[in-house]
Amino acid sequence: MPPPSSSGPVLRWPSSAEVLEQAHQWAQRQAAGHAELEAVGVFGSYGRDDAGVGSLQEWLIPPAGADGGAGADPVKGGNHR
Repeated sequence: MPPPSSSGPVLRWPSSAEVLEQAHQWAQRQAAGHAELEAVGVFGSYGRDDAGVGSLQEWLIPPAGADGGAGADPVKGGNHR
């Protein structure tokens, strides 16, 4: 017979959907107070939808008016070919 489980607190890692929903809500709150905020992007494991326990949130918040031009790399900026 297995031993009884601990009576201490149990931590639960949030699902990707929960994390992304909280990020979306945060971005909406920021946009409400900062007219210059035009976009917030997520990349990495959350952007690929393969995040798991311990995954980091990696966000991209470009400066207002930044489009980088055609073929721009949004992380490095500028054009690349």
